Amino acid sequence: MSPEDEATRGREAQQFLDSSLFVQVKEHIEGQLAAQRRKAGIKDTDLHTRLIITEQVWGSFQNFFTRLAQSGKIADIEIEERKRGIFRR
Repeated sequence: MSPEDEATRGREAQQFLDSSLFVQVKEHIEGQLAAQRRKAGIKDTDLHTRLIITEQVWGSFQNFFTRLAQSGKIADIEIEERKRGIFRR
């Protein structure tokens, strides 16, 4: 993937993470997970396991977009440096 494509994907990922809809979804999901943790009985190991797996998947989902956004920022820097002749790919 070219640095320009990577930069574009990064900007799209950042816009997604910053969108009011995603912020609202994030608050909702994290609130629901916290409520489930509070309700879980101390001996309910099946529920504890499901919650842990769900939180890991949720974290992985968020991290995917965060990494895309960070890669896009790095690509933007590379593009700027290439324009100034500092960095050649």
